[in-house]
Amino acid sequence: MVRPPIKKITAIIISLTIGVILIFISLNFFVFSTSSVCDDAYLASYLDKRDLLLTTDSPRLILVGDSVFAFSVDSETLSNTFGLPVVNTGIYGSMGIYYWMTLVEPYVRQGDIVLLSTSYKHWIDARQLDVQFFGTNRKSSSWLLALLDISTIRNITHQEQLKIFIDAQLQALNERLKNGLFVSTPCINDTERLSRWEFNEYGDYIGHLADIEDQGRNLSRSMLIKPIDEEFFSLTNDIVQRMTAKGTSVYFIPPSLAESTYRTNQDALDNFLPAMREGLEFSVLGSVVDFVYPDHMMYDTEYHTNRIGREINTGNIIMLLSENIDSLNLLR
Repeated sequence: MVRPPIKKITAIIISLTIGVILIFISLNFFVFSTSSVCDDAYLASYLDKRDLLLTTDSPRLILVGDSVFAFSVDSETLSNTFGLPVVNTGIYGSMGIYYWMTLVEPYVRQGDIVLLSTSYKHWIDARQLDVQFFGTNRKSSSWLLALLDISTIRNITHQEQLKIFIDAQLQALNERLKNGLFVSTPCINDTERLSRWEFNEYGDYIGHLADIEDQGRNLSRSMLIKPIDEEFFSLTNDIVQRMTAKGTSVYFIPPSLAESTYRTNQDALDNFLPAMREGLEFSVLGSVVDFVYPDHMMYDTEYHTNRIGREINTGNIIMLLSENIDSLNLLR
């Protein structure tokens, strides 16, 4: 019996391997290119916020964060108080604050003032799986955002972000193979409860303002506290340095928070800002308790205020900025 030469077998194996890889890549490309996000999806508000960053004249006050800013700030009042255009870029936290900072960075200009604020889950709270500085595969935000704007793929620069993106793509491929690869698929809506059209012209989410009744939720939630990773500081400082090199000022403030959540986690939260001040190379303003509100002023989570809480939170932000940022005082 004549055996095929080793070189021939090796060549066949290599060819088959390359073929499988090419098929796999082609399938993923097909799924990605034939998927879409609904026009009214909550995440699609990114397109409007991006346009605001492109078209609003500087100097501006730019709010960079997650849904803490989306739900809990009245940007019109901020704008009228300081005589500055305000762009609220907040959407939600599953993107990760690192990803969101890299998305906003290219648009900042000379004279802009960036106010950074995020829920604690980006830095110390690992309750849902892990700290969300790099995001989470919940809602597959980075993958959906790439469907909306393919250029956002360039902002996936860290291996943790890449893992989340690839996991979302593989989940999408698996779903399509299960339901029929060539079956027509509807657009993707990240949440049916919230809509892109419920953001105002400043980028504030206002769909919740009519509802001020107590939601009846237990907001006394225990956080799974982890030490702040030194890499988080390093990466944040690098981004802020690039912003300040353009003539942009950057400040961090604590997020709005339900009182019962604060009480449950008080020791850890009281240590949060001292750690941030030690690790961050730009100004950290205020204190945690400045932004702690009674539970009846919160909406649907420990971070989202209702209409009354939003008014008070905005007033506290105005007071803090007026006391600490001379450039804003000069522009009033």
